[in-house]
Amino acid sequence: MLAQEIIHGIKKPKEGDNVVIKLNMAKAYDRVSWAYTYLVMRKMGFSVFFIEMIWRIMSNNWMLNKLYLNQNYQGFHMEPRGPQINHLSFADDVIIFTSGQRTSIQLIMKTLTTYEQVSNQLINRDKSHFMLHVDSPQGIAEMLKEEAGFTQKDNPINYLGCPLYIGGQRNIYYSHLVDKIAKRISGWQATMLNFGGRLTIVKHVLHSIPIHTMAAISPPKTTLHYIKRLTADLFWGREKDKKKYHWASWENITFPYDEGGLGVRHLNDICNSLQYKQWWHFRSTNSLWGQFLKAKYCHRANPVVKKWDTGQSLVWKYMSNNKSQVEEHIIWKINSGTCSFWWDNWLGEGPLAHHTNESNRLNNNTISQYMLNGGWNETMVRQHAPPLMIPKILSIQFQFQEGVADQPIWKLTDNGKFTCASTWENIITKRPKIKLYSYIWHRHIPFKVSFLLWRALRRKLPTNDKTTTFGVPLVKCSCCIKAGWDTIDHIFVTGHFANHFWQYH
Repeated sequence: MLAQEIIHGIKKPKEGDNVVIKLNMAKAYDRVSWAYTYLVMRKMGFSVFFIEMIWRIMSNNWMLNKLYLNQNYQGFHMEPRGPQINHLSFADDVIIFTSGQRTSIQLIMKTLTTYEQVSNQLINRDKSHFMLHVDSPQGIAEMLKEEAGFTQKDNPINYLGCPLYIGGQRNIYYSHLVDKIAKRISGWQATMLNFGGRLTIVKHVLHSIPIHTMAAISPPKTTLHYIKRLTADLFWGREKDKKKYHWASWENITFPYDEGGLGVRHLNDICNSLQYKQWWHFRSTNSLWGQFLKAKYCHRANPVVKKWDTGQSLVWKYMSNNKSQVEEHIIWKINSGTCSFWWDNWLGEGPLAHHTNESNRLNNNTISQYMLNGGWNETMVRQHAPPLMIPKILSIQFQFQEGVADQPIWKLTDNGKFTCASTWENIITKRPKIKLYSYIWHRHIPFKVSFLLWRALRRKLPTNDKTTTFGVPLVKCSCCIKAGWDTIDHIFVTGHFANHFWQYH
């Protein structure tokens, strides 16, 4: 998420000033788990200082951070109030952000050469590449090829399995995700699986593949629609390279069992719950990503009231669209008064700013500015707070803990911690629960029996009353002594076989 947010500003201050470099490590042993090596070294008794030094060299490319100490180095243009980042790395996946000046590129290559000598790792220059804005001068690209020996790559580049792109989001950037699911489906013999096996594959295999991408960057709805079509085709099956008729829409299947569905979670709902998690993470932690966003979008206003403007990133747009719904379920526990006096919900009745029209509600005062000796400064509270809310404020008791930040509490869980499951449960469309379905989907009943009853109740079986709409000739029931039309009512209620069955059961 941080890498995409940085790349979003590649045009600033002007095209050609910013470059993104993606490194590819050449040595085979760069795939060794350095986390495992770290644990082994601790077990062998090496000092913490020595292990941390080796860890920084091997996993974090810490030497790149020293480039800012060089006066000749100019980095990627970022908000001056926020953190200045020139690289991100996870294991052997390294991405560098820098300016397009020759001296900066030369310093980076000198640092990488030193890194190769120290760590005994090698950079594959043939597979490493860089990305520029489409309007960048051609001379920048030629200089990079000359100094670094890397090739130029168009949108997008992949980092940690997610596409990083310049400009607007496009469906083609997520084609690898759709192809991955399609290849996984093609490797299975769906005709050898019953409906229970296919449903398990959809729930626990296919729907788990896009989770990593959706947690970082929300794919377009069209991409999610493609994935939905692939999973629906697998579930209902194929015959002679042709997909079979879908007896129920995927929207009806994505309801819980007791609401008439099959318990499959809709990808759009999962994606929305992960967007909620992004806002929660932004508000509840002091991460590098959060610091970058606050410096970029909220350096003058509280994030709760900051609106999305044209030209800002897509991630920030989704977060801005969802923040009001997420904030409804957040309440702040006062420790040292670090949360906003006006805009954070520490009263339990929403932001205090919603209870007044005074202009002072637009400031960023913290609760600590209304405290005195570990309690409320009653004079300050009565002077600035809305009159109707003063008794409520002064009645709130808290235990002052100096140096401990105020704690956000997620109201949808018992322990106050955020979970995507609680969010999903809150945002999904619900239907009235039907008691009959709880009997049908009893855990002691085989799935194939429950699924047959579910289809029968919804009249989703290939009987005459349905197949005639496809132009199939009418047939008579072959299981009865008396001839009757093959309908759901005849098979399960009025037919000879059904009557005989219900006499004894």
